[in-house]
Amino acid sequence: FYVPGWVDQMLLNVSFRNNFTTFMYIGDKLIFRVNGSNSTQTITNTSTQLLSLLGSSAVSEKTVPIRIGTGGISYNVTRGVGNADVILITDLSGSMRWRIGYSDSTNGVRRNCDDPQLYDDDTRRISLAKCLDKDFVDIILNTTGNRVGLVGFTTSANTYHELSDDRASLINHIDSYPDWPLGGTCVCCAINRAIQLLQEGTVIIPQSSGSWKRRIYTGCGNSCDPTTAPGGCTPANWETDTFDDSSWSTVTLPTSVWWWSDRVVYYRKHFTLSSNISEDGTLYLRNRRGVECYLNGNFINADTGCKWGSYWDNTWSVPSSFFNPPGQDNVLACRVRSGSGWSRRGIEFDAKLTVPSTNKKYIIVMTDGITGYHCGGCSYTAPCNCGGSCTNTGGVYDCNGNPSDCTGSQCDTAINDAICSSERAHSDLNATVYSIGFGPVSTGCPNANRTLRM
Repeated sequence: FYVPGWVDQMLLNVSFRNNFTTFMYIGDKLIFRVNGSNSTQTITNTSTQLLSLLGSSAVSEKTVPIRIGTGGISYNVTRGVGNADVILITDLSGSMRWRIGYSDSTNGVRRNCDDPQLYDDDTRRISLAKCLDKDFVDIILNTTGNRVGLVGFTTSANTYHELSDDRASLINHIDSYPDWPLGGTCVCCAINRAIQLLQEGTVIIPQSSGSWKRRIYTGCGNSCDPTTAPGGCTPANWETDTFDDSSWSTVTLPTSVWWWSDRVVYYRKHFTLSSNISEDGTLYLRNRRGVECYLNGNFINADTGCKWGSYWDNTWSVPSSFFNPPGQDNVLACRVRSGSGWSRRGIEFDAKLTVPSTNKKYIIVMTDGITGYHCGGCSYTAPCNCGGSCTNTGGVYDCNGNPSDCTGSQCDTAINDAICSSERAHSDLNATVYSIGFGPVSTGCPNANRTLRM
C-alpha cells in the first residue's frame, strides 16, 4: 500500500480463524506469528507498539508491502489443466526509471530480484516491475495449459512476445526490457497489441522459426509468378505431405537475399498437432516477389505479383479441413519465385501459422503514469460507450503524462482511447482487462485513476 503523508499513529486489529500457523509482515518486520486454533483469534497492536517496531519514517510517504501467510501445512495436490491466455503489459516509458515510493522524477536505484532492498522507496520502478513480471509468469505457467504473452510499451507497442508456455523464453524477454526506460506512455497502443496477440490464438509455426527444408532451382526465367514455374524447376508432388524432402538443406527463416535472380525456391515445414483443429487457421507471409503455399497438398493461396518483402505482405485463411489429425505429420509447403530485372530480383521469405485458441482471455496492464498518446481518437461517454476507431499500435502525442497532467483535459483523447481499446478487447474477444497502478500513480491523480478504471 502507498502512504501519501506522514504517519504518527497506527492501529492494527486482525481477526481470523485458521487451524494452522498465521503470520503477518509489514515491510520487512514480523508483526505477529501465532499457532493455529479452531476458534477465532484477534490480534491487536497499539500505535505505540507498531511505531516502535516499524518507525514512522519506514511507513510514511512510501509504498509498503503487507504480507499475511500461513505455515505448517501439509497436503496433496491434484493439479488441473489450465485454460487461460494472459497478456501481461509492462510500462517501459521514461517515468519507470524513477523511484517507486515518490511522485517526483528522481531516478531510482537499479536492483536485482534477490536484493533485500528491492521494495525500498528508492528502487527504480522498472527493476521492481521486471521482478514482478517474472513472478507472474511462474505463477501462471505453474498450471499446465495456461499461456502468457508479453507486451512492453512506450509511445508504441512494438516490444512483444507471442503467447507461449516456454518459461525460459518469456523470462529472457522480460530481462531484455531496458533498465533505463525512455519515451512516453501509450496505454491504448499496448492494449491493441495485446488484442492482436490474443486474436492470433495458438502459434503452430512461429515467425522466424527453424527446421525448414529448402531447395533452390536456378535458370527458371524472369518472372515473379510462382504458378508458372517451368517444368525443370518443379519437382513432382513437392506440395504434398508424402514428398521426400530429406535430401534438402535445413534452414532457419527469414531468408533475405536481394541479388538472387531467375530462381524458384521451395520451402517445407513439418509439424504435428496435439489436438483437433475446429476453426480455420491463419497463415502470415513475408514475401519479396511471388509466393504460393499448400498445406498437406491443399492449395491455400498464391501471390503472383512482385512484392517487396514486409511483415506481413499476405494474410491467408487456412481451412481447418486442411490439417491432418493429431499425431500425424503436417507439411506447410511454399514456392517463392524471383526474376532478373531490378523490380523482380531478390527473395525474402518468412512465415507464421496460427490457429484459434479456446482458452479464456485476459489482459493485465501495469503502468505508473498518465497515458499521453492516443491511437486514433475514439469518442467515449461513461459508463462504457465508445465510437470511432482507435486500433493503432503506434501513438500520437497528446500530453506529457507528468504529475502536472493529473488534472485538466489535455490528455482526454489518450485516456478515452485507452478505455475504448479495453472495451474492444471485451466486446470482440470476451477478454477481461485488469489494470495495476504502479507506485503512487493510483493516489491523488484523477486522470491516472480515470485511465486505470478502464
